[in-house]
Amino acid sequence: MKLPMILKNSDIKNVKKNQNDIKRVFSQLQEESKNRRQIDPIGKAIQFAEPAACLITVIQGKHNWTGSGFLIDNGVIVTAEHVLPKKENGEATIQISFDGENSIEAIVIGGNQETDTGLLHCKTIPLIRPVQISINPVVNGDIIATIGCPEGWPNVVTVGRIAGTKMTPPEKHTQSWSDMLFIDAHILEGSSGSMVIDILGQVVGMVMGVIGKKIQETGIGQNAVVPSYRIIDTLEKFNY
Repeated sequence: MKLPMILKNSDIKNVKKNQNDIKRVFSQLQEESKNRRQIDPIGKAIQFAEPAACLITVIQGKHNWTGSGFLIDNGVIVTAEHVLPKKENGEATIQISFDGENSIEAIVIGGNQETDTGLLHCKTIPLIRPVQISINPVVNGDIIATIGCPEGWPNVVTVGRIAGTKMTPPEKHTQSWSDMLFIDAHILEGSSGSMVIDILGQVVGMVMGVIGKKIQETGIGQNAVVPSYRIIDTLEKFNY
């Protein structure tokens, strides 16, 4: 019969020392791996802009829905006009969340159906770095990313390129179907109001949605975006 091995105090200390050494080496390897990992320009831009992306929850009567938005200066949230509650349907509660857990209340500043752009104001100014809206035009092939909260999922990112600029169909379904951008980055359900950023982390547009004559039949269409200059037009309309 084998007798149980009895460890001396010195042996126990050596085991603990070895465990600590292993942990230290593992931490060093993790840090070195992190430093070696190269992040491309659009990846850096996403990390820079992501904190300003938010989930918008609207409750109006018996109905509720969500959309996406993003924070600019002075507690102002930009989103799609069709995400906003309709005045004729009575009072509504609007909640903004930047982390998917904590919420702050917001009120409607106004909406512009011609550009499908809506503005909200946070009742409590969030301590979050806002994003800037670019005044520079984009061209086909520019790398972009969308950051939004489709169906309530926080900070979902898709990456692609500008596929078309100044796109206006011969027959406009709505007034907002003018001078649109098309992108090949995937637009997910509930992404309306998401920011579209360039490699500098500046907003070059806002997601409208997937549009097209046969969208109801096939589910296939164009990924439409409101260009930044039309967002600026709406801000100026409401003196922002």
